[in-house]
Amino acid sequence: MKATKEVDYFENIYTIPSSMIQTAESVIRKAKQSIPNIENLLNKVFHSKSVHDFTMEDQDMVLALGLMKECALGESSEFYPYMKLLPKEKILRLDSLSDKALEILEDAELLSLAKNSQKRIKNAWFDSKLSELVSMLIKGDEKVKYDAIVKSCSSLESFIKFISIISSRAMVLNGKKYLCPLADMANYESRNDLEKRHPFTLFHHLRNDGSISVKCDRHVEEGEQIYEDYGDTDNSLFLEAHGFVPDENPFHCATIQSKYLPSFESLPEKNKNDYQNSKYFS
Repeated sequence: MKATKEVDYFENIYTIPSSMIQTAESVIRKAKQSIPNIENLLNKVFHSKSVHDFTMEDQDMVLALGLMKECALGESSEFYPYMKLLPKEKILRLDSLSDKALEILEDAELLSLAKNSQKRIKNAWFDSKLSELVSMLIKGDEKVKYDAIVKSCSSLESFIKFISIISSRAMVLNGKKYLCPLADMANYESRNDLEKRHPFTLFHHLRNDGSISVKCDRHVEEGEQIYEDYGDTDNSLFLEAHGFVPDENPFHCATIQSKYLPSFESLPEKNKNDYQNSKYFS
């Protein structure tokens, strides 16, 4: 994505209309045309009272169902130009890593996150019958032509692929996921500005009409690529959600296992005294 003219810091780059934005609510609203009780069915799957209680992972799965339906529609989909631009393969994120790769991370928390995510996706597909919901969604639309493409769009592999794409691309505003064409295509590059926080929501604004406006988080010359800083977070979230780890991230913090740390008793007396006199000691 390149700038066709010079762009100043905090200048509005584009505004995505609500009609082009997909959320868990919009997917459910459209699905009610063929499955009137779909909201109740999903509430049972995710053990929630309403869509407003869906977790981030729940929203990923619902959005994935929506993209699987659009995939099956092919050129008949109103999102066809967008679907053509999406990755053809799944994003290699945390829960896509092999057991060997996860062991190399030497992080029990990330390992647990990966395993739990893998288990939850498969349980939702098989045990909670999301696979049947996908079939009902697709069969309920007369525009769908049943062929090999439809079969590939409605498989477990397709479900996992779209979940990884949504996790990587959807923006989170106030605890809700928004899949925004164009706005989700800016690559990451840190601003390397440690003097002040630059939260993602400062440059991505949900407007009253449901549209989302995006402001530039740095000065960009004409012809330069437009990058975004995804927020002041460490690399673990990038790996978990986006499927990559930045080369440069001033907000990264490493988790060091306790077995690699010296015991308090082994510290020099000066360090012991400094710690005991600090605000962290009680």
